[in-house]
Order: sequence, then structure tokens, then C-alpha cells
Amino acid sequence: SHPAALRVQAFEDSNNNGAWGTNEKKLPGAVITLLTREGSVVTAHASGVTDAEGALVLNAPAGEYILRCELPEDYGYSKPGGKDSLTSNMMEDHVERTQELASVVLSEAGEAQVGIGAMKMATLTGTVWQDDNADGLWQDGEPGVANVRVTAEGVRNGLVYETLTDADGRFEIDQIRNGTYDVTYYVPDGYVFTFKANGPQQRRSLMTTEAERTGNDRVIFEKGETIDEQNVGFVKECVVEGVCFLDANHNGYMDE
Repeated sequence: SHPAALRVQAFEDSNNNGAWGTNEKKLPGAVITLLTREGSVVTAHASGVTDAEGALVLNAPAGEYILRCELPEDYGYSKPGGKDSLTSNMMEDHVERTQELASVVLSEAGEAQVGIGAMKMATLTGTVWQDDNADGLWQDGEPGVANVRVTAEGVRNGLVYETLTDADGRFEIDQIRNGTYDVTYYVPDGYVFTFKANGPQQRRSLMTTEAERTGNDRVIFEKGETIDEQNVGFVKECVVEGVCFLDANHNGYMDE
């Protein structure tokens, strides 16, 4: 087959309208690969990275290919533009960095063109810790709590993100599309939320809903924003045990 060309233009679609505007930036650092797939065998025929102007030209034999795009860190895809042009996003609306365009046809007759629109994603980070002295403040030396479930559910967009805290109680949710989310913290067995306290914000527990098994916080994420120090404290659960009995002889004791 004779060589053919594909021209790619990656851009920031900051208003999420599917098209590049003159006030929107070009996007360097996107990795573009032309693939073919035969059963489980995937073959890469050409690959490159968009330059400082978000542009890239790939050469490959004429034919039909799959286009794989991996965006730079903290980017996801904007909504489709509906046009086959360099200034219209041809990818699907998606929060993940990597996506494949199922069919790109390269012809000897002319240059194929693909526009790729991207949006900055947001990030949420924090720590869940064990409040050993139950004062409502995170002290040096108080350990993190592992495997605590944290979710973020979009109020309007329906997106749901979920993670677990690591061995140090740290958590991070990334690739969050901008919008309003309900962030929920789930209390593991053996714990309850710690108490409300006065002190530095980064040392106080975000959740103090005692006796509840979940705590909710509504958060608004702007494009590209990182919201950190979302810290939550737990205290060890106390258990009270006893026996109810019928005092048949009215002596105030539970007789044998």
C-alpha cells in the first residue's frame, strides 16, 4: 500500500461545546497511535505526541485504522462536536484519559483529519485517621485508617467515583468532571465519627455525625481544581452490654 497521512489537532475545550474556539488553548502531550486489531492481536502502525501547538501528523499505509488517544494527566474528553474537522471533537464525552476511535480511514487521495477536544479534570484528596484521644483534632502520631470507602456522586451529571483509603488512610479521587457532587464517607465496623472540635481546618474532622454510618458533604468542583485536606476522624466504637430480667421477688437482684 502507498503511504497516507493523518493530521491530528488536540485542543482544550474549556466550555465543553465540542469545538475549538479562538480563545481556547491547543493541547500538547497527547499520545496518538494508529492500530489494527485481528482477534486478540493488536498491531501499532504509527505513533506520536502532539506538539506545543497540539498538532501531529502520522504517516501509514492507506487503510482503515483504530485511533487510540491518551491525553495528558488530569485531562478528560469534552462532548463530541459532530463534525469531521480539526476544530471539532471527534471523540466521545469521557472522563478517562485513554479512548479509541473505532474507524479512521487513510486514503492516498488526501489527508485524513481528526480533532480531539479535552477538558481539565478535578481532584479530591484527604486522609481518614483514628482519633485516639477523641478530641476531634488530628494529632501527630495518630494513625490513618485503611480501606475506608469514599464515593463522589454527581448531583446532575450522574457520574459516580469510588475509592478506598490506603494503608496510611490517604485517598485520592481524580479525573472528576467539573460540577456539584455529594461526597460520602462510609464508617467501617468498630468505629464511629469523631467529635466536633475547634482548631485549624486541616486538623478538624470534616464529618462529626455521631452514631451515623455514613457522612455526606456537597462539593462543587471547578475545571482543573484540586480540593485537598478533606480529612475525616474516627474513634473506636464503645459497646455497652447488659441483661434485662424480671425481678419476680422484687429484691432488686437477678437471682440464680
